[in-house]
Amino acid sequence: MSNIWIPGSRVEHGSAVAPTGLKDKLVNEHVIGGPLDPRDVRMYLDKRTLRLLLDIAENSTGGMVEMPRVGLKVKTWEDGHGHNYQTITLISGQPKAAKTPLG
Repeated sequence: MSNIWIPGSRVEHGSAVAPTGLKDKLVNEHVIGGPLDPRDVRMYLDKRTLRLLLDIAENSTGGMVEMPRVGLKVKTWEDGHGHNYQTITLISGQPKAAKTPLG
């Protein structure tokens, strides 16, 4: 269900539909930030977090991580030159292996 969208591209890299095995219907979509937002918005993921999520996904029958009660924490920062930028942190309950109806 992860998507990476690159401006100027007509393709969303990743799955544009519900995860394999699920028959959920998309009813709404919201974008917070993103490549077309003129604000300076950044996300940093450290190696430890990436490894944890990858390990969980590898133990999932669907090859995915479920992040329950997921949200975004947005912080606005000001550098020494008066430039403001935002960082976004994914927050959630304990990540776990995503289950499909088959597993």
